[in-house]
Amino acid sequence: MLCLFQSPQNRAEKLAQAGHSYFQQTQAEDLQSASEGYLLSLARNTLLRSVRLNASDVRSWRALAEIFEREGRFDAARQAEEIAAHLSGQGPEDKPHSDIRLARARVFSF
Repeated sequence: MLCLFQSPQNRAEKLAQAGHSYFQQTQAEDLQSASEGYLLSLARNTLLRSVRLNASDVRSWRALAEIFEREGRFDAARQAEEIAAHLSGQGPEDKPHSDIRLARARVFSF
């Protein structure tokens, strides 16, 4: 259970852990499609809350990119992957921070 008195960083870490846990559960081979859809939605929403609190969590952005791709939201997946690449130093050096902020805003609008 998340406590309201935790620091934003601590809440972000707990949300990220929960989101990654939900996402890992979608990898099970015997999962029915309804359960997979529910868990993907739960993982996506939890990870989105996490990156709102800690926007520099590369692992969560990469997981979001994969979730969006599995959901067929390819533009959101591309935006999330660009953010992850930028944060990890693997993106283009000349990409201005305003482009990353715009990409982040697009992800949250999906």
